[in-house]
Amino acid sequence: MALSKVSISRNRFIVLLVTGLILLTVALLVGYPRFSREGDFPVHSVLEKFHGDPSSSNTLSKPSEQVPADPANEAQGEAPAQTHPAVERPRVVAIVFYGRRDRVSILHCYLQKNLAINGGVLDEVQFIVKTEDTDDLKWLDKAIAKTPGYTKVTVSTGSVDYKAFDFSNAWESIQRDTLYIKIDDDVVFIHEDAIPHLVETKLKYPKYLAVSANVVNSPLISYIHYHLGASRPFLPELTPPSQKAPGGRGAWKTSELPMWDGPENFTMTLDTEPPFKGHRWLPLGEGRNTDDMPIALVEYNSFGTGWNKWAIAAQEHYSFLMNLEEDPHLDVYRYRIWETIYDRLSINFLAIMGNDILDNGPVPAGDEEYFTQVLPKKLGRHIAIDGNAVVAHYSFGPQISHEPAGLGWTDILDRYRAYSEEKVCNH
Repeated sequence: MALSKVSISRNRFIVLLVTGLILLTVALLVGYPRFSREGDFPVHSVLEKFHGDPSSSNTLSKPSEQVPADPANEAQGEAPAQTHPAVERPRVVAIVFYGRRDRVSILHCYLQKNLAINGGVLDEVQFIVKTEDTDDLKWLDKAIAKTPGYTKVTVSTGSVDYKAFDFSNAWESIQRDTLYIKIDDDVVFIHEDAIPHLVETKLKYPKYLAVSANVVNSPLISYIHYHLGASRPFLPELTPPSQKAPGGRGAWKTSELPMWDGPENFTMTLDTEPPFKGHRWLPLGEGRNTDDMPIALVEYNSFGTGWNKWAIAAQEHYSFLMNLEEDPHLDVYRYRIWETIYDRLSINFLAIMGNDILDNGPVPAGDEEYFTQVLPKKLGRHIAIDGNAVVAHYSFGPQISHEPAGLGWTDILDRYRAYSEEKVCNH
């Protein structure tokens, strides 16, 4: 009888224990939000932190006793902090390495929209002149004259070749207590919440030496996008269309394209030449994946296929335009934080404090290697990518210089211009 009572008590204890564990698990799942790819704050809440008089003593948020969550933990699923200790708002200055008006004329509208005087977070946009072309310089002078907040910075030249990859003199105008966002002049898309997110992340997590935007067509990040499922099946049209596509509203949309109807045995390799100037990439039918297409060969390597193969860039851009049309928020590209640790990263769109530049200068000719590898290792501070700051970068040199003309023989630049004119300029 005694053994029977003990057995019953033991069984009851086990049942109660299991029941308690189940209830606890349900409570945790319901009571604590998990990480989501959409991020932890919408654009309006980010912008609210910056609005006000830029010359006043602003803070990014009200003081809080809560310590900000580590983004590395957020990426693993821990609930992100919604508030954080007050951070003094520094001046936020975009520096554009200027040299090509056909690209910057697209970027121009995005920069204007992000100026503080227009409700954005940029107190100033500095154009670092890297050209001697008369027409390029005239375009810039005209844009500056019409845009409060734009300034031109002419760096010391000495024996510097404007066409050389020496950007050391471009960092001469840096000042303390200023957050700089270095932007390449061929950035052709900036999501409306990208710059606010980028600034928020850099100031919220000062442990990072610099924070990059989530850049479409940037070798390491292209690899991430491919594995997030952002790539779509596209191939280049092989012959010119019988009728020229109409321009005007919607000229950027991939939904207006005909389906690809090339031969079944067609094989697109990374060395396939562009078929003709101004050609389009066309979508394939349902059920086709990207396994046998250029994007499948993208590498997590700053000097790999994502840097020097025009076809990968073309498929990335057309995939992006399709994703943008279907989901303007671009959820498929978003994540919280990706740390590159000490891997080299293209600095197409990078936020860094002026103090960190001045305290560790002078900047050598190879600024990209210096900011993403040499200096992070020296200081023990990683570089991060803000997955919510989505922008698009048009091209790298090898993607354009591919014979006969690589990416320049597509209509991609025209499509980004059409989107900018329709959705960003004068809005």
